[in-house]
Amino acid sequence: MGLAEWIDLGLNYRHIFEEKSSKWRVENRPHLNANIKWKLFGMDFSNRGRLESRIREKADNFLRYRSKFTVKAPFKLTKFEIQPYVADEIFYDFDEETLNKNRLYAGIVFKIFKNLKADFFYLLERNKNSSNKWYDYNVFGTNLKFSF
Repeated sequence: MGLAEWIDLGLNYRHIFEEKSSKWRVENRPHLNANIKWKLFGMDFSNRGRLESRIREKADNFLRYRSKFTVKAPFKLTKFEIQPYVADEIFYDFDEETLNKNRLYAGIVFKIFKNLKADFFYLLERNKNSSNKWYDYNVFGTNLKFSF
């Protein structure tokens, strides 16, 4: 919901099925989003703050904060409006009182149809385990976004 041109608020819910140790687990994840947006030198900037509760089957529940800072290029290419971007997202676990994950994104968004956009990205994810060691994951991802 756009309260003003510079801020969007959202109350969301994700229902997740994930396979762990050959068994399917369920996670309920309600979250509250606040996305602050601005322009500078023609570039689009945004900072999305997300407070989420992770309610997990056969695992401890916890509350975490996520902050994703994004910068989009000041141009769009071709009739598909291809726009490159970079982003960084940090994860803060309130129970452990620590930053335990970081995601660095590089990608492009583009318009397929009037109400359908695609996002192709590379993601470097760093996770800290219970021994305070960091592990890296390389991910290629896609998103489809419908608007109405």
